[in-house]
Amino acid sequence: MSVETKIYVTIFVWLVLSVASLFFVFPKFADGLVALQQTHQSQIDEYNNLKVQIQSLRNMQDELAKISQQPIQPKDLFTSDVKLVKEIQRVENAANSSGLEMALSISGSASTAQAYPGSLSKLLKIPYAVTLNGGFAGVVQFLKYLENSYFISPIGGFDISAGDSALPNKSVTARINSNFFIHTQQ
Repeated sequence: MSVETKIYVTIFVWLVLSVASLFFVFPKFADGLVALQQTHQSQIDEYNNLKVQIQSLRNMQDELAKISQQPIQPKDLFTSDVKLVKEIQRVENAANSSGLEMALSISGSASTAQAYPGSLSKLLKIPYAVTLNGGFAGVVQFLKYLENSYFISPIGGFDISAGDSALPNKSVTARINSNFFIHTQQ
């Protein structure tokens, strides 16, 4: 075999290997790199998601620490029978401090209370209605108290009308329908 033939054979082998590399080997490497890049991106996304979850957990722990230092604890938001009496007293005191005359009618008791719809625990509701007579500013002050009170008592109905115009202290009459909530231990 002559030198010229050896050079041609070498060039031919080099061309065959180059073509094989371009069409078979390099695409396999490229597919592997693409798969590696996708895996790496999914790991980065998962890492970022975990960082967000960790931050949310830290925020929740901070909020729980703040709540644990408050005088009213979450377990106190749902009342027992004794606390129900105290809630009624607080509603009466709020009406008195707002300069309002109040009439309270409770449509049930702890023994006849109905379970609150959708409640997974024994959360009972006791409907009540409050009628307030007095000045408009006093009614607004009472509503602010009710809205910001520590016990849960969502307003289910509200009606306000003009009161006795001859008496300046009774310019409006307001009727509020709501519920007290009792959490039973059963």
